[in-house]
Amino acid sequence: MMSKKECPDCGPLPTDHFSSWMNDLMNMVTLRLNLVFRKRNGRESRLGKFLSSAALKILEAGRVISFVTDIDRSKIYNRTLIVFDEAKKRGIKTGAVLIFGRYNNQFFADIDGRRIYFEGLPMGRESIKKENFFIDDKARVKKILAQNGFPVAEGKSFFAKWRGRRYAKKLGWPIAVKPRWGSISRHIFLNINDEKNLRRAIKSVKKICPFYIIERFVDNALVHRATLVDFKVGGVARRVPANVTGDGIKTVKELVEIKNSYPWRGEPKQKDATYLKIVLDQTTDKLLMEKNLTLESVLPAGEKIFLQEKIILDLGADLIDITDDCHPDNIKMFEEIARIFDAKILGIDFLAPDISESWKEQRCAILELNSLPFIDMHHFPLEGQPRNLAAMVWDMVLQEHKH
Repeated sequence: MMSKKECPDCGPLPTDHFSSWMNDLMNMVTLRLNLVFRKRNGRESRLGKFLSSAALKILEAGRVISFVTDIDRSKIYNRTLIVFDEAKKRGIKTGAVLIFGRYNNQFFADIDGRRIYFEGLPMGRESIKKENFFIDDKARVKKILAQNGFPVAEGKSFFAKWRGRRYAKKLGWPIAVKPRWGSISRHIFLNINDEKNLRRAIKSVKKICPFYIIERFVDNALVHRATLVDFKVGGVARRVPANVTGDGIKTVKELVEIKNSYPWRGEPKQKDATYLKIVLDQTTDKLLMEKNLTLESVLPAGEKIFLQEKIILDLGADLIDITDDCHPDNIKMFEEIARIFDAKILGIDFLAPDISESWKEQRCAILELNSLPFIDMHHFPLEGQPRNLAAMVWDMVLQEHKH
């Protein structure tokens, strides 16, 4: 196993680039195999489907896997914990599937005498549409969305470095560079305006993914996450980079310490917390320097400053519920996208200046889709109305398992 190393492009904790690279390569191979070996009735071969019931019994007998209902909550992401808590209210027995005694994001639930297995979230019935296989492939998603008339940032996927550089010059600055697969904004570079930074970005992305995407950078816009369950929008949240607001008395450092002291902010990479502590690093120093500030500066009352560029919870980002502000055209678009990909649960990252304005009337873009979204972000917004997506998930699952 490759050792993990610190990487400023990955986040606050050490990471394993080689494993990420190989995983993304296998994503491509597995996707191709599934498409080749589709059954005649249109259903997938399910090469990646969780172990069959017969195999489970063999593995359990051999003590390779085990089932626990008394779970260690610190080992499980909040997105699953809220589903477990909702299941308990409904009298549904849930638990974790351990492999050699270790948690691995595989779980089970007993419904009407039948045990179902799932990764992260119970996803509902299997999809029979090939588009469903492309949900986490940013390049294919971009192509499918464009074919259906939805807004995307113009761009393409590349393997060779020189091809991407040539395309970027043709596309024009500013541009963005990101891995073809992956999440939580690892090795994503925005607002690139010269070839030097372009080369650096491509080199960095290829450390964790063999294929990378060059696309036009959409500026002056806000990032929103719409999450859908059973083809219905359950919540829309605006993601805000790590920040503090001045009071005219405390320093930036003191304001960060206060915000990080909130009991619901976990340590970097902590699983059973929706919000994590603000990370102070080189990016923080750069952003402060651009405003002629330091960590010891006192901010005027009411002035907000951002301490990170990437809008991810691992670095201390905030979440604001804006579901009720979302224009009906945008809601309709999100739900149409879920049906195109036949996704019973789906996260959509939408970039737009004003969520209350129709996507047809502004410069905006669907950034990517997420097949296993963190639904807990809608349960615990810092501002706005909490949305119970865990209840929506069980309503969907129970409906499908009715006799």
